[in-house]
Amino acid sequence: MASEISFEVTRALKNALKAKGKTYREVAHKIGVSEQTIKRMFREKDCSISRLHEICLAVGISIYDLFSQAQHQTEVSTRLSPRQELFLAEHPSHFSFLYLLTLGYSAEDIRRKYKLDDLPMYRYLRELEKERFLDLREDNKFHLKFQEKLLFPLGSPLHKRIRELNKDFLDYVISHHDVEHHVFTSTFRYMSQSTLEKMAQDMAELTKTYRQRSYHDEALLPRDKLVGVKWLTVAAPYELFGRLKIENE
Repeated sequence: MASEISFEVTRALKNALKAKGKTYREVAHKIGVSEQTIKRMFREKDCSISRLHEICLAVGISIYDLFSQAQHQTEVSTRLSPRQELFLAEHPSHFSFLYLLTLGYSAEDIRRKYKLDDLPMYRYLRELEKERFLDLREDNKFHLKFQEKLLFPLGSPLHKRIRELNKDFLDYVISHHDVEHHVFTSTFRYMSQSTLEKMAQDMAELTKTYRQRSYHDEALLPRDKLVGVKWLTVAAPYELFGRLKIENE
């Protein structure tokens, strides 16, 4: 039974092919399939564990070495072009649609969840293809033109959209503060500039640690063993005096 293999595993396998001087054709011949089958597997990341094991043997590595290499790769991110950012900023629903695709949801998942008819589904995918986000195939199948995590920086045309997403997320966490594994802490303190700088460094390092751990989890674990988690790390000089509301009764 075929299943989706992660981008990290696919990338590690491509690196192994290059390192061993193997071609798709050579690997296909060794395991008794066509070269197009191997290329499609790499392109669509659709492969059973038993087939992946065969490919590893043909390349000359063990499947354990492959997973180990995938686990120790560092996360790669990419930023969209200014034109693409502007398009998504002007088309909020297209932004949401694309963002869900990059998180691993299928077009069918989105269609069912949002109760989309066939025509709107096709239009979303066709317009995202036109803006060079993906290649559209038959039956609403698609191939994203990027496999890395996308960067949506503040200050870009998507600033307003990112602000709305994070405000909604913060409101959700505060509203569900009593639910298990929902973490919220908030405080106000006075501190020296050096302490603030150290705090910022600590927060950056903690974020880096959990981004890397989640990257490894995504590389090695099936989707049904993972839970989607969003987090914010926020700290800045901020003067409460004058911002708190006091009525002149």
